[in-house]
Amino acid sequence: MSRELSKLLPEFREHVEGLLDDCEASGYPMRPFFTVRTPFEQARLWRQSRSTRQIHAKLAELEAAGASFLACAQHGRTPAGGSPATSWSRRVKRSATAEG
Repeated sequence: MSRELSKLLPEFREHVEGLLDDCEASGYPMRPFFTVRTPFEQARLWRQSRSTRQIHAKLAELEAAGASFLACAQHGRTPAGGSPATSWSRRVKRSATAEG
């Protein structure tokens, strides 16, 4: 996980830098702990403050919406068929083939 503001999108980085400057000027210096997280890291942090019932409900919601990659990340496992990047790449190729 990165703490570097340079990893953020330029438009968002400007907002973050402004917020950090305002906090500093108000006497509350802040330092980012994370700037960029993988879906798996974000899901792990999200699960820490949720009940088992909430987690299962979110998994069902993601699966029903066709977001199986996010459901796998939320569940803490890699999708069948390889790494998340491989799985995503295959999904995009299948969608392009189906549309074309």
